[in-house]
Amino acid sequence: MMQEKVTELGSQAILLPENEFHSFRLQFNSLFIKEELNTAHNLALKTLSSENLNSDELVELARCFQLLGDKDNTLTCLEKAIQIDDQNKKAKVLKLELLDSLEQKGQYSIFYSIVYTTILKKSSIICFCILFILKMVRMNLLKMSLLLL
Repeated sequence: MMQEKVTELGSQAILLPENEFHSFRLQFNSLFIKEELNTAHNLALKTLSSENLNSDELVELARCFQLLGDKDNTLTCLEKAIQIDDQNKKAKVLKLELLDSLEQKGQYSIFYSIVYTTILKKSSIICFCILFILKMVRMNLLKMSLLLL
């Protein structure tokens, strides 16, 4: 839903589009800076219920939820973003980071393999595989060292 706003610059009138998500962005940032986190969270929830968000806006909304520590809604936004645009690399990378931080190995491994086959170039596939294996080895070593303590 686009509204037009007239701004005068000197003797010239220029039409600037104002979209609802931009308004959300300004309000959210203002509330977050003022540390009105409950109000910011309620605003983000209201925006999430909107049906007209595009994939990039959902990724940005996910980052807002991430700032507020709401991992469930962060994941919801990212999944919606990927459903709208399955080529959105930002959404996929952020989802991988989130699943990794939640230590959801099963979901992480499955989603990693999907991302691995759809967006990574052949030259970087080997690097990502090595990093993934090293990460799993590191996690296992950490667990073993905790057991020894």
